[in-house]
Parts: sequence; C-alpha cells; structure tokens
Amino acid sequence: MADALPLRIFLASPGDLPDERQVVRACVDEYNARRRGESNVTYEVVGWERVRGTARRPQEAINELIEESHFLVALFKGSWGSEPGSPWGYTSGSEEELFTGLLELSRAEQPMRDVWVAFLQHPSPAERIVKLREQVSRYHTMMYEAIVDIRELKTK
Repeated sequence: MADALPLRIFLASPGDLPDERQVVRACVDEYNARRRGESNVTYEVVGWERVRGTARRPQEAINELIEESHFLVALFKGSWGSEPGSPWGYTSGSEEELFTGLLELSRAEQPMRDVWVAFLQHPSPAERIVKLREQVSRYHTMMYEAIVDIRELKTK
C-alpha cells in the first residue's frame, strides 16, 4: 500500500497555550503510532511556526497554510493574541485563523473538512474571548468544547 500524504491539521491559538499545543501534537502522534500498519491515513499538525519569513503581512502566509489544511483546531484560554494587521478588522491572529478556516469550509474546492473550537477554563480570560464564546453560544453558529483542564483536552 502506497503511503498517502498526511491530512493536515492547522493548530490555531494565542501564545499563552504552549502546553496545550504540545498536548494536541502528542495526541496526534500517538494516534498515528497506534494506527501504523492498519491504515495509510496519517495526520500532521502544523501551525504559524511552519511559515517562513516573508516581506508580506505574516498572517497572509499563515492563511495560505490554513487554505492547504484539512482541519483546523482553535484553542482559546486567557490571552486573545496579537494584532495581525488585518484589513478585515480581525484583532488577533488566532481570530483571523479561526474565521479563515470557517470560510474555507464553505469552499468546495478546498480541502478543509472541519473546524474544532475549544475554550479552556481560565480565571480571567480576555474580554474578546468571553465575547466570542457568548456570540457562538447565543447564535448557535457552531458547536464548541468547554475544557476544564489540560487532562480533559487529552481525551478530546
């Protein structure tokens, strides 16, 4: 059986989630290891750090990586993230990544298959995180997970 290219998971999150990002990567690695020999389908986690330096607006290059991805995982906890210099009004790179992934879902010719959003518990999340979660809840725009701690993230 020929090896297929891995399905790509773009991991979007502000900089305050290095442990959680590592958990997602470890879970995908474990899944791939368990399925080795059973299937030629594997998964690869990528993120903004995969993008090379560019003279363009950095978020544009990141968005191109999202356009090539099959899934997007967006994690929010305490920090909203940094300003991406967006001409569309996004106030954090993670916000722009989430909505870029959602837009890719509507484009049949693109590989994006699903977007998963998780809000991790934090004693004082940024106001914009609270507003995003309320908006998603109020308008039922998508389902999301409410994660209490990092151990729970491992099971998701």
